[in-house]
Amino acid sequence: MRYYTAIVHQEGNSAFGLTFPDLPGCHAAADSWDEIPAAATDALDLWFEDQPDIVPMSLDALRKRADVAGELAAGAVPMLVPYIPADTAVERINITMERGLLRAIDATAKARGMTRSSFLASAARREMVGVAPRAESPVKFYRIQLTQNTEFPVGGPHYQLRIFREDGSEVPPSGINYSSESAALAAIPAKFRKTTRLTGLLG
Repeated sequence: MRYYTAIVHQEGNSAFGLTFPDLPGCHAAADSWDEIPAAATDALDLWFEDQPDIVPMSLDALRKRADVAGELAAGAVPMLVPYIPADTAVERINITMERGLLRAIDATAKARGMTRSSFLASAARREMVGVAPRAESPVKFYRIQLTQNTEFPVGGPHYQLRIFREDGSEVPPSGINYSSESAALAAIPAKFRKTTRLTGLLG
């Protein structure tokens, strides 16, 4: 397990925006502080789907970077995000636990439509990372919504980029505001460009 540093920023009462200095182009947004871990994990999962493995820099080293120092000076907050690299190889293990606990695990797993193994894996991931793994989605297409906000309090009109799966759920870097339309479009990850329905600029 590795820990990547996210820089968390918020302007006024807007959503929280996250950037990862170690990972160019990796962004996330969350409507509340409690939703940040899940949003950050989703962003890391998507980024590492088609990007090389990168060893994270230490927080002390990142603080010495001019861009990071500038964001922190402006009020941003660093947050360490635990990440478990994807490895789909299955390995059989033997574990020992109390019989009563095992019965409770089996009953709960059955009620949730899970196997004992998947339940234990989900519980372990939640304990270490803070979020449970999301089931793979069969969705193949994404919808991009670009909205102009003319009442943005600082710097004039801004453009908010939102990315939706076909089932309506959002994926990072959804919800982030950009200073221009071109900057927002440039932020769309390459993986979405091949399977995206761009709805255009919506007032």
